[in-house]
Amino acid sequence: ALDKPTGGEVYLGGRELSGIKEKEIAALFAQSRFQEAESLVLKRLSSKQPAALKTALSFYNALNQLPDERLNAHGFPRERVRRGLEELTRLYQITVPDWNELAVLNE
Repeated sequence: ALDKPTGGEVYLGGRELSGIKEKEIAALFAQSRFQEAESLVLKRLSSKQPAALKTALSFYNALNQLPDERLNAHGFPRERVRRGLEELTRLYQITVPDWNELAVLNE
């Protein structure tokens, strides 16, 4: 879910991250510090900027790709990923694919 190509770029959930906060989120994600990363994601969302939404979607997409064992081992059950996506749909009045479709795509 997190990739560091040779050019120093940082990716999360397939999207290149450029801002300092985004890179901090990616670093926390790489360390399996999901709760701390989510706190930063939620702080960014309070600005309601499109870039914050992209970061949040990348974050939850990357989490959704992880096995349940890793999520649970770090206190971040899959249900919390679902709630995060639901919060995004509420805040931004957007539609994301059905949860079951996401789960099938990431198997």
